[in-house]
Amino acid sequence: MKPDFRLINYRGTELRVIGFKFFLLLATLCFSYAIVFSQKAPAADPKPSPSPSPSPAADQKTGAGAAAQAELTVDPAEITISTIRGDDQSRSRLISSKGSIKEIRIIPLDLETESKRSVFPASAINIDPQVKAQKSQDGYLLQLSSESMALPLNFKMGNAPSNEYKGEIRIEYEGGKKSVPVTIRIKDRPGPPLLVLLTGILLGIIVTRYREKGKPRDELMVRIGKLRTRINADPELDQNFKSRIEALLIEAGSLLGTDKFEDAGKTMKTAEDIMDKWLKGREDWLSQFKYRQDMMEKVREFGEPASMQPYILAVWRGLEDAGRDASDEDPSKLRKKLDDLSQQLNRYNKMTSMLEKMSSVIDEVDEGEKGDWPDKVAQWAAQLNGMKPDDEATFKTMSETVESAMKEVQKAAAQKPGATAKGSFSFGAVTDGAGIMPGAPSTRARIEEEIKARDAEWRLKLFKRVTFVIAVSLMAAAGFSELYISKPTFGANAWSDYFSLLAWGFGAEATRSSVTELMKTWGNRA
Repeated sequence: MKPDFRLINYRGTELRVIGFKFFLLLATLCFSYAIVFSQKAPAADPKPSPSPSPSPAADQKTGAGAAAQAELTVDPAEITISTIRGDDQSRSRLISSKGSIKEIRIIPLDLETESKRSVFPASAINIDPQVKAQKSQDGYLLQLSSESMALPLNFKMGNAPSNEYKGEIRIEYEGGKKSVPVTIRIKDRPGPPLLVLLTGILLGIIVTRYREKGKPRDELMVRIGKLRTRINADPELDQNFKSRIEALLIEAGSLLGTDKFEDAGKTMKTAEDIMDKWLKGREDWLSQFKYRQDMMEKVREFGEPASMQPYILAVWRGLEDAGRDASDEDPSKLRKKLDDLSQQLNRYNKMTSMLEKMSSVIDEVDEGEKGDWPDKVAQWAAQLNGMKPDDEATFKTMSETVESAMKEVQKAAAQKPGATAKGSFSFGAVTDGAGIMPGAPSTRARIEEEIKARDAEWRLKLFKRVTFVIAVSLMAAAGFSELYISKPTFGANAWSDYFSLLAWGFGAEATRSSVTELMKTWGNRA
């Protein structure tokens, strides 16, 4: 203890405290000096040896001198063992003596953990039977036949739990004693930790596979089910919209079967947008599609598509396309298309009426005065039937020509008083004499091409599996080495140790999956 110099200024009775502390300081210095002196010049152990003294009247100085000359060394001076549960170990130490040491007593002591909760019993530490040692209640009595000898020790691990045990083996001899520190680190056998690690990897694989394939598939299946429910809930949904949505649902199902979840998601988004578009403008759609249906019934008065004239057939196809493409547009655009088609149909009906009227007027003209008017009417009818409905310029020129000719025909007919029509020209009969083959049904432009090469597919699958096994194995090996091999007391804290392995195994697969996705992202950017 150091003196407190602040007390020097105290007065009165406090001086006695200073004197007492000074005395303690002086005693401490003397004691420290004695310790240093004893280390420089070793003296005999103040405690008497457990061995009986040969003579109670022996000279104390002579005994102290003999004990000072006796010295025992152990090489190596410590025993450190790292092993697994149930795996017995053996260690050998070289014992050397100086002086008159003929007999030593080896006393194994219990080894304890840091928490003192587990004990490695002293009974599990014994001398190899090959060494002739007399076993006693507290240890082994061994005769030294030479200045040095090997001391083989056996450590029976038995069922000792995994942990770190520390203690000592005490060696007593005449005139002194020696302590050999012992540290035993025991960990669980590799089987259970490896099984836990693989279980973590398996759990990671299951979660990753579900996240990569199961979850996207389930989410898309839920979306498909919800969309079908919405379709069935609206009985007035136009067939064109319904057919388009159903086609997209079939396409999404096909993409799900090939694990193309991103493409399937885009397809589902398109189908959902079409349904939303219908609901948003439902009243407008219903009115436009009713008008379209009325127009189609009007066009059907000209016959079936297989017998329609090219002009009328083009209008028919335009009505079909307007309905089929409506899901990609809005009601206003559909209305414009239907307006254009109705004008085309009205122009055709107007020109047809003009030619039929002209034909009836020509029938009232004398045969000698008819000239080539009937042939011209037939030519104009054929031109009209073959005209493109949206060719307004040609139609305008034709209209002007027919109107001018109509005036001339009417003038010629007026010169024959009391003339009566002998027949009428049937516009429907105006044809080139050949049946018209209807064009192929209009379809949405789609390009679907899938190239399957069996050898290439097999190589890709093999590459994926091999890289998967290598990646997971490397990460699992790293975790096993880090958490099990490098930890000599694995299993001492079962919850922490095994849960860490389980988490590492789970994270190994998750990390592999994340790295793979990152590499895919880089590849797509490149």
